[in-house]
Amino acid sequence: GWTEEVDLDSDRHVRLALRKDSAIVDGVQVSATLSHPLGRAAPRDVRFAPLGDGTFRSLDAVPAGRWRLDLIARRGSDEARYRTDLQ
Repeated sequence: GWTEEVDLDSDRHVRLALRKDSAIVDGVQVSATLSHPLGRAAPRDVRFAPLGDGTFRSLDAVPAGRWRLDLIARRGSDEARYRTDLQ
């Protein structure tokens, strides 16, 4: 199955590493939505740039505070969904 590592870098950009069956996955399309867990801000789409080796970085920084990230990774007919809290 799919595995993911999600964190914020020092500039508060989301960094995402994806693997499938422990191998780097090429040709993945990633989409995500960032929302405030208490609804204090409107949800926003998160766009990612591939960095290579199955790693991605969000184009925009995440604002300060608590956020929920809902991620979808797709490759062909394979799909994986994740929900992660960021702070």
